Amino acid sequence: MESERTERELRNVSRGIWALVRSARGSLVNRSLLLAFSLVVVDLLLVSYMQPTTAYALIQHSAPLALLSGVLLSTGPWLLQLAFIYFVLAAAFDLAAGHSPRLATHLFFVIGTWAMTALFVDSRLALSPAQVVCLALAASSLGIGGAQLTRGSRWNDESLVSQIGVGTLFLGLVFVGWYTGGRDVRESLVRPYLPAEVVSVQTEGAASHREIGYVLSSDATWTILMREKDRHVVVVRTEAVLDRLMCETGLDHRVRPAERLIDEDPGGYGACSQVVRER
Repeated sequence: MESERTERELRNVSRGIWALVRSARGSLVNRSLLLAFSLVVVDLLLVSYMQPTTAYALIQHSAPLALLSGVLLSTGPWLLQLAFIYFVLAAAFDLAAGHSPRLATHLFFVIGTWAMTALFVDSRLALSPAQVVCLALAASSLGIGGAQLTRGSRWNDESLVSQIGVGTLFLGLVFVGWYTGGRDVRESLVRPYLPAEVVSVQTEGAASHREIGYVLSSDATWTILMREKDRHVVVVRTEAVLDRLMCETGLDHRVRPAERLIDEDPGGYGACSQVVRER
């Protein structure tokens, strides 16, 4: 009896999980929540150098809204580039498969993501002109060539469209790998959403040392710091903190394309290494 009841409870739990999955698939709100949760988990693991304890400290000592907005701001530039690649190749596939209504929609999103990239994405985190040209040429060849094959082929239409879809997926993976393989993009993926600081901490006697990192939280008793060099979490007494100076680690100060029309050198904080030398 006990085993049957346990088995029945497990079946009920399984049905509940599958019901949640099915409802998530059909709801835009649930999809958005799942996407946001996935982004937070992936971003925190990357930021913490795949150290679960550090990722947990980031969650524990960050306000939920600040954490979510920070992760979205950090991942927004490369998500926008991935969306641009997707819509370009989706438009090419629609052209090849003869899906005219969807082609117009995807072309609209291509223009929209390109405009948002030009206005808001940091120049070194955007697709390079060479990548955009290669993507446009590959998508044009795929779309026009696929359309000609579809019209004149004796093959089964569904089989041909499936093969074109495989080719589109392959091109997408190639361009995503090319984009994410850039040094600036790789470094931005592990860049914390918090501002970098040089924290001077008093040790024994009058001696002190400086830590470059990110202050997760601070109160009258404890200051919790995540170090930049190894992303380990350090806890020090707040009374031992002599001063805190904001600085730039190298990826903090970016120039958006639109800013070049206003100011050639918008300015910013000094580099962390320079701040350490000057103190």
